[in-house]
Amino acid sequence: MEENKIKKKIEEWMIKQINKEKWIKNGRLTIEEFEKISEDLERIMTNLYRREEIEIKNIFGDKERLKIKNFVVLPQFNFPKLFVLQELEYPHHRREIRIGYYIVAKKGKKKGKWIWGQFNPHIPKEDLKKLIEEAKKERILC
Repeated sequence: MEENKIKKKIEEWMIKQINKEKWIKNGRLTIEEFEKISEDLERIMTNLYRREEIEIKNIFGDKERLKIKNFVVLPQFNFPKLFVLQELEYPHHRREIRIGYYIVAKKGKKKGKWIWGQFNPHIPKEDLKKLIEEAKKERILC
């Protein structure tokens, strides 16, 4: 996807999806912190649109390169967390769905920065419903 289209898609997404007031109140963020993570959020979204492959370790410890065929992103409505649902293709054309998330770190060296969640998310039912609806629109799920 060309850069201008990526930038426009991200701007539209941010306007439609981000609830600044709830993120500041429930995420215990200052306005300055919100502005900073908003800038980082644009970078994350740009990387998601540009990235075509990921490298993972399988259950045997071997590295595998998987193609990202499609994805959708949904911010949690009341807290600075982004849920990501990706359609991945393995080398032998098997496809699977991966659900992951980004969250703003609260401590350590990464405090105040978006990080990829290390474990499975606990997602509110309403947010999961919305995420699945978006995946259906993009034909990731039937």
